Amino acid sequence: MENENKTHKAGWRLNKIEIKFENGYSFRDKEEEKHDRYTGTIEFANEDGESFNLKIPKDMTTRYMDLMREDIIKTAETLGAKIAESIRLVDEN
Repeated sequence: MENENKTHKAGWRLNKIEIKFENGYSFRDKEEEKHDRYTGTIEFANEDGESFNLKIPKDMTTRYMDLMREDIIKTAETLGAKIAESIRLVDEN
């Protein structure tokens, strides 16, 4: 009875997307686990503190990585340039 009277908040929002690289191992039973791959999960949460996770399908993790590739490369190059510049500044002092 108590649960029936409680109003549920429908405010489900994206909480986290995680994509990570996993090494494949030839001794694994599942064929997909024998090969290197990206795996991912997506998490949604609501205002009641409830949450759920879904696995991101393999083809979608590849698409996400393709979408982010140029930004990742640009960010890495910028970071490398800033590190190199800071090393030069230290060497000059």
